[in-house]
Amino acid sequence: MGHKAVGVPVLVKTLRRTYARKLGMLHAKAGDQAQLTADLEHLAAVILMFWPAQDFTEIKPVRPHASHKGGQTGAVWLTAALDLLRTAEEPLTAQEIVTRIMAARGETVNADSRAFVSAECSLIAALGRRRGAYVIRIGRHRPFRWALLRSRCG
Repeated sequence: MGHKAVGVPVLVKTLRRTYARKLGMLHAKAGDQAQLTADLEHLAAVILMFWPAQDFTEIKPVRPHASHKGGQTGAVWLTAALDLLRTAEEPLTAQEIVTRIMAARGETVNADSRAFVSAECSLIAALGRRRGAYVIRIGRHRPFRWALLRSRCG
């Protein structure tokens, strides 16, 4: 698999990667075991259609990615941040936004934790992508303060 699979079509490489991920989920007992077993059987059949010489013992399981964000995606933080900014009296930094969101959820706020820093970085990136559309960044230097464009969201 990977760089060693010279001459193997890209489709087969992609199917092998998917097989390895499903196999990793099966070994980690993440997800519906019966469904994962069925998926592996179907993937094996398709791989054999395109690459009959495939040896499935050489495909190593890839363990599922363990998120340190507590399962929260950037979209969840952005939605909560926009709700918070709608009611805020003044522009807020990303750290203030994350602190208030976590406090409102009843979570412990530790600004040095990996989850907090990850949420703050996700939020800065998400707000930056929407800058000018309905969010404005105030200030030239970090930490930036964020506010909503009142003409669009207020």
